[in-house]
Amino acid sequence: TMLITHLGLDGMVSEIVAQIRRDVQADPSGKNTEVKLVRGAKINDRECTYVEITHPEPAEGLTYYRARFFIDNEFHLPARVEAFDWPKAPGKEPELLAEFTYTKVKINVGLTDADFDPAQLRTASR
Repeated sequence: TMLITHLGLDGMVSEIVAQIRRDVQADPSGKNTEVKLVRGAKINDRECTYVEITHPEPAEGLTYYRARFFIDNEFHLPARVEAFDWPKAPGKEPELLAEFTYTKVKINVGLTDADFDPAQLRTASR
């Protein structure tokens, strides 16, 4: 389960990796896991590739029916994450559990270690 504390990029990447590890433990044979790689997706006009993982049947240790992890092709960072619950009845659409989309991400903006100095942060908050 993704918590609000995982909204930062580092936390989100860590959570995605942890979730995949839990999936492998819950379905070690892979018989209840389908993986699809889709190229050519776009999130906010950014070219992305996404991985879609589907667990057709609910099982102990699996927390979602389907998850999609969109990766920005240029930055190689998450652009969007979607997680769905199992459909409530055959033929019904899966219910959206969570979605996160990162927009207007800027990387390498010239920050230095001094920008994260705790003393400077205390001064700025006063």
